[in-house]
Amino acid sequence: MSTTAPAPSHTDSRVVLERAVLDRAATAITARRQAEVEVLDAALEWAHAHVVTSDDDAAGWLPETIHSLFGEQAVPIAGPGTPLVAEFAVHELAATLEVSHEATLALLGDVLDLAHRLPRLWTLVKTLRVPVRVARDAARESRDLDVTAAGHADRLLTWQPHRLNPHRVGVLVHEARLYADPDRAIADHDAALAARRVDVDHDRGAPGVSEVYMSLDTADALAFDHTVSTMATTMRVLGHPGDLDVRRAHAVGVLADPQATLDLLTATDLADPDRAI
Repeated sequence: MSTTAPAPSHTDSRVVLERAVLDRAATAITARRQAEVEVLDAALEWAHAHVVTSDDDAAGWLPETIHSLFGEQAVPIAGPGTPLVAEFAVHELAATLEVSHEATLALLGDVLDLAHRLPRLWTLVKTLRVPVRVARDAARESRDLDVTAAGHADRLLTWQPHRLNPHRVGVLVHEARLYADPDRAIADHDAALAARRVDVDHDRGAPGVSEVYMSLDTADALAFDHTVSTMATTMRVLGHPGDLDVRRAHAVGVLADPQATLDLLTATDLADPDRAI
């Protein structure tokens, strides 16, 4: 009876090789994330080493030329509750990181917000449980909040950190914003309604094509979408050769002609919007 182990098959060798490649990629990703955290942490230490108390010496977002000409005060680089950082320190760090002054301002502002206003999230970043890019999104989104509201946002953001993405960050920060200032919901709604518009750009599209951007009431947008879908489906039944996107675009053009629109909509018995495929 032979006790010699069977030689590894070609399939086994390939599996081992593929596993090694994936492990190498995973190691590289972890190293990159760790490096990103190290840069943030170093920037934070640099900022703390160059804290100033005078607005005149502090780094900010207002160009120095405007400051010198009109005496304007620079806008702080981070939210309420964070220390001010010396302007010269930003230049030195930018030179070391080999990035622009503006990018360094953004980096310092984000890490100061994380460390001082979103400390729970900052802890998750340092343990690689939340990616740096997502945390920096949270820092920017929450910068307008006061200290109390930022603390509430920090608790919301760290409740289920594995679910964080740019969209969810925005939703959670806005929830904290409304929690701190319920009247803001009304003000935001009124401001959104006041910003409704329809823009037509004839210069950005290809020759013979223009771009249209619309900001509508949600109810109007839903009704518009349903009508365009209905018309696009009817066009297909009547022999339009284009795909759905082309037919929808053509339908919007037809809406500019009231009689043509009426004629097409009277043929809705031929079409079902759910069939607009």
